[in-house]
Amino acid sequence: REAMAMALDKKNLIPSITDQESGVIINNGPFPSNLFSANIPEYVDEPMPDLLPYNLDKAKKLAASGGVSGQNAILLYPDSMGEFGRQMADGIVKQLAEIGMTVEAKRTGDQVFHRMVYTEKSYELALMYCEGFDNLYSSIGDWYRSKGSQNVTGIADSKLNNLFDAWEKEVVTANWVDLTLQLNSRICELSPALYLCSLQK
Repeated sequence: REAMAMALDKKNLIPSITDQESGVIINNGPFPSNLFSANIPEYVDEPMPDLLPYNLDKAKKLAASGGVSGQNAILLYPDSMGEFGRQMADGIVKQLAEIGMTVEAKRTGDQVFHRMVYTEKSYELALMYCEGFDNLYSSIGDWYRSKGSQNVTGIADSKLNNLFDAWEKEVVTANWVDLTLQLNSRICELSPALYLCSLQK
């Protein structure tokens, strides 16, 4: 998954959309890149760090050594994503081909998508849209805790669980920022997902 993350040139996934200065925010990890500047600019006005930057040469090496190169996969996306979802899925397919992966984008009905991804967890890749992570205190832990209600990746990490425990209770802004950065670092290290972008409201 690290190879896949570093193979994505996110700004060029959808030409004329993801490469624009407004409308789309490119995310470097699980939190929106502008989480701090949009909410607490008086404390932190820097974007979230990019711990898995686009690096095609390194991605190719990781893909070859990790057995990713030469693999086939289906990328599911739901009808509700419409034309944007199709273009995003096609962009991912094209870029992952650069590291030797053959990915087929497959559009499904929303109910089928929900059943395969959330209930059965019988999928290889899925394009997902999540809301609310731009808030200071969000339900993001539901996606990454070992027994989180939205944990569809199967990630299970005690260190991450402990970080979320502390993060959700912290009331001192400086400490909360530090815990947020630790969460971001740990999740990127585990790489349970590929992070793409946020749509500006």
